Amino acid sequence: MSEESPGARAVKAYEVEDVFLLDLECSVSHDFNPLEQLPPITYKHSISLDQKVLIQTRTEPDGSNQVAVVRYFINSEVIVLKPGSESHEHSDQPIPKDARMASMKFTLATDYMCPMNLAHDQDAILAFGRNAMFHAWPYVRETVHLSCEKLRIPRITIGMFKPDPKPIELSDEVAPERLAQE
Repeated sequence: MSEESPGARAVKAYEVEDVFLLDLECSVSHDFNPLEQLPPITYKHSISLDQKVLIQTRTEPDGSNQVAVVRYFINSEVIVLKPGSESHEHSDQPIPKDARMASMKFTLATDYMCPMNLAHDQDAILAFGRNAMFHAWPYVRETVHLSCEKLRIPRITIGMFKPDPKPIELSDEVAPERLAQE
């Protein structure tokens, strides 16, 4: 009988606890006119899984049990180009500030409850990272969509998640953190 893979162990034991916005930075060019009719806009979107993973120990509200929470961090950035700006869609070069109509940069956290023994299974934690990206994707799309509305820029609808075929790399060490008990 074969042993379960690290990813299978995590998928079997992890339960989504929460997905939430940790950090958000937005800006619009000072000369942007929200009433101006614009041609179709071009934007560049990137998303990545942070190499840090946070392990927290929490006590259930009734004080009966301790549970582990594994937190992954998903970083995303959207840069909206001014009309007539050169497309940087496939370029790794930074987009010059004067070519930007708007930008959004944010970090989401995905929390998973798991048994205490699995919180120390680094292979399972590392193998589960791609799942965190999938679970966060609807929140990425929503954050971009709502931020466009608040910035008064043309709405952007981010498409389906198409993962990079190369493996996601996380740090070899998982950062344990104990929450203060209240």
